[in-house]
Amino acid sequence: MERFVNTILCKDLQFMIDSGANGKNKRKKCPYIAQMKVLIVDDESDFATALSERLQLRGYEAEAVFSAQDGFAAFTNNPPDIVFLDVRMPGVDGITAFNEFKKINPNVEIVLISGQLHTNENLDRVKEFAFDFLVKPVDISDIIKKIKEVSARKNAAEI
Repeated sequence: MERFVNTILCKDLQFMIDSGANGKNKRKKCPYIAQMKVLIVDDESDFATALSERLQLRGYEAEAVFSAQDGFAAFTNNPPDIVFLDVRMPGVDGITAFNEFKKINPNVEIVLISGQLHTNENLDRVKEFAFDFLVKPVDISDIIKKIKEVSARKNAAEI
C-alpha cells in the first residue's frame, strides 16, 4: 500500500492525514503551522479546565491554572501567545496579575474575563491595554475568534 500525507484545512486548525505504513489513517498536527499557546487563569476550576480541554481538542496548546500565582509560574515556564485572565480572583486579583504579566512580557495579548460587567477606574484603565474583555458565560466561538485574531496579528508581525 502506498503511503500518502494529505493536508486538510479544518475550521479551527490545520492537520494532516497520514495513511501510515499499515494503511491506517492517523490525524496529526501539521508541523508547518505554529500552534498557539493559550494560558487560562481563573479561580473557577471547572470553567478553566473545560475551556482548556475544549481548546486542546481543537489543536491548541492550552493550560489552565486556578490562581494568579500559578499563572505567573506557568507564564514563565511556558510563555503563552495569549492569556485569558479572570478579573476577580482571591489573593492576587486579575488587574494586578495583568500588570505583572505585562511586566514579564509586554507583547503578550491578554483577554480579561469576568462574570459581571465592572465599572471601576482601575479596571477601565487596564481594559485600555488589554486585547479584549469578555463577560461570562463565554461561548467557545468567541474564545476561538480571539485566538485567531492574536494568531493573525502575530503572523503579520513576523512577515
